[in-house]
Amino acid sequence: MVVPYREFFMALAHITGGQYVPMMNANLLAQMIIAGVREEISLDRVMNSSRKDIIKVIQKATSDGVDDQETAKRLQSVFISKKIQVNRMKNEAGVPSKEAEECYAKCADMADMQSKYKKTEPTSTTHVAAMDYGLQEEENVTVDQAKRILQKAKNWEIPTSQEGHQTERKSFT
Repeated sequence: MVVPYREFFMALAHITGGQYVPMMNANLLAQMIIAGVREEISLDRVMNSSRKDIIKVIQKATSDGVDDQETAKRLQSVFISKKIQVNRMKNEAGVPSKEAEECYAKCADMADMQSKYKKTEPTSTTHVAAMDYGLQEEENVTVDQAKRILQKAKNWEIPTSQEGHQTERKSFT
């Protein structure tokens, strides 16, 4: 049964900049795939067109010593101020938990994960019959989407200075 390991799968999705999408009804598989792909394509376009803004926000957040949550909020504010819109798949039951983001996703290896892991029951109030993976088009970037963009951007070569003369691969956690 997958449900007891929900937090583990959420942590994996968070680490990779993806999203956890629980599938409760196989009849919705096509809708889930299409909406998920369209959302990812729109996020990739934003990442490509806003790369300089994303780097600037990451550099400022790093120098300010803020966490990923605050960095994502800053990134979202930039996108909203520039009226950047994306597609978003409805996925209320897939919102990452605090444990998945703040504890499990920061484990160094599987042994560390195993020592901290607790089986949990889902806390979502979304009923299986109400599940919908429809696409919401031309929406503002959410904080969760900004977090995913931030996770993916952590693999970029980010200039260590504002001038950009030197670059290094740097983790921003």
